[in-house]
Amino acid sequence: MERSETTMSRKVCLLLMVLCMGSSLVSAQTSSQTLASLGYEKSKCVDWSDSTFINIPLPTCAYLNFKGFSSFPVLHTTIRKATMEVYDGNGNYFLKKALVAVQGQSSIQWEKRNFKVDFCEDNWVGDVTPDIQIGDWVEQDGFHFKAFYLDFFRGTGIVGYQLYDQITKDRGEHGRIWERAENIDDPDERALCHPDAFPCVVFLNDKFYGVFSWQLKKHRKNMNMKKNTPEHIHLDGTLMNNATLFDGNVNWTKIEVRNPKNLYTMNGEIYDGDDLVCDFTPVRFTNELGQSEGAMYDRVSGELFRNMGSGEFLIGPDL
Repeated sequence: MERSETTMSRKVCLLLMVLCMGSSLVSAQTSSQTLASLGYEKSKCVDWSDSTFINIPLPTCAYLNFKGFSSFPVLHTTIRKATMEVYDGNGNYFLKKALVAVQGQSSIQWEKRNFKVDFCEDNWVGDVTPDIQIGDWVEQDGFHFKAFYLDFFRGTGIVGYQLYDQITKDRGEHGRIWERAENIDDPDERALCHPDAFPCVVFLNDKFYGVFSWQLKKHRKNMNMKKNTPEHIHLDGTLMNNATLFDGNVNWTKIEVRNPKNLYTMNGEIYDGDDLVCDFTPVRFTNELGQSEGAMYDRVSGELFRNMGSGEFLIGPDL
């Protein structure tokens, strides 16, 4: 445990050091100049550009250069077609087509916004995508890039997730949340059930843009969930009154149903999981197996709710 804590401390220190190092270190340089100063030589790198499966170690700090557009999107309805160069700082490089869009509901109001990237193997359609495995993360074809605009340390949330991970590992065989479920077939041992991240320096058309956090998403694969399994329910919301999850009343306008997929509103419209549930009255859901909103919530709050996680919830904020 002592060795694990030492490793954790080093990871936290590196994350904080890079994320709060300030743009002055690289803002006066182009992407090429920055990489050259790091001793980067493309001819000596492992080039994954033609690979549909990419497997690289978890970077300490990565360097990205976007081309193909002149400014990052500011609205959720805008999607940029880009080519994205990635150098992981460890001798790995790739160039991929990517779709770039704003990510999140809150950062859109700030000058520096979160964005998301979906990698493509086709001509920016997104039907054919690569699998990218970073470190011990599950494979993904897209990632989030967090600005942490209001966070002085530019990574407090990620450090919190990593501390939480250390807490849950003390559970032994119940260390991961998915290990406490009874309906997980053929689980992926790498599923964290929470985001993880590393810092990255972002350039746009070879000019410095900002320091971001390259983040593993809250994707169902990272939760060991299947999109067509009704019992695999993932509700992503915000704290009510900054204190409780529901405050005695489920406010669906604050909750996104991330899993299962193939959900419909009671009026027959397809539910878009990228948007929060919003209607003048509580939206009721059903899926192809006929489960209603009430049945889904009963499962979450009753049969599938486990008190074991309450300990982590209480210990985490105290740290």
